[in-house]
Amino acid sequence: RNFVLENAGLGIWGNYAENCRFEDIRIENCSVGGAGFNFCNNMQLQRVLLWNNKTGTNGYGIAFADSGSNRVENCVVWNNQTGIRFERAGNLLIRNSVIHASGYGQRVFDFDISSSPSILDSDYNDFIFDNSAIMAEKEVTVGGNDIYETLTAWQLGTGLDTHSLSHAPAFADAVNGDFHETSTSPLVDTGDPSYPY
Repeated sequence: RNFVLENAGLGIWGNYAENCRFEDIRIENCSVGGAGFNFCNNMQLQRVLLWNNKTGTNGYGIAFADSGSNRVENCVVWNNQTGIRFERAGNLLIRNSVIHASGYGQRVFDFDISSSPSILDSDYNDFIFDNSAIMAEKEVTVGGNDIYETLTAWQLGTGLDTHSLSHAPAFADAVNGDFHETSTSPLVDTGDPSYPY
């Protein structure tokens, strides 16, 4: 709680862990990814910033492998190549978070062949994808992957994120790492009303 991780290979690595909560953490400039969880259950990320974790065309904000019953709440996943990667992953709740992907071949959500959008309980988020990135891709065995280029395609194809947005969040200074919302941000008062803030 309340610390900064920077300039590592991987910011947080959980392996065969359970019932851990990460709060008010800033993870930035890691070459492989911000946070990776392998065989982890009941992990909670709350008010975590995962920023600029990449090298060239690789890197991710968060990766879940063989992990389930996890939560990402009130987080900002920004300027990583891929927002969240899923490999044989189980249930994940995502609420009140801003998730960004940038660059050709990158996506906000990346599902391997053993994971599916049906594992998600995702709503009241803001998704940004630019520089030819897309909303989501699900690997399939034959016939090409399932591609969701836009938030609308994702909503119609999965039934998820019915209250989510795809708007520039108007952060104070994202280029220099200030991710506070300005008073004119389209995200003000658009979060899940069941949350305390």
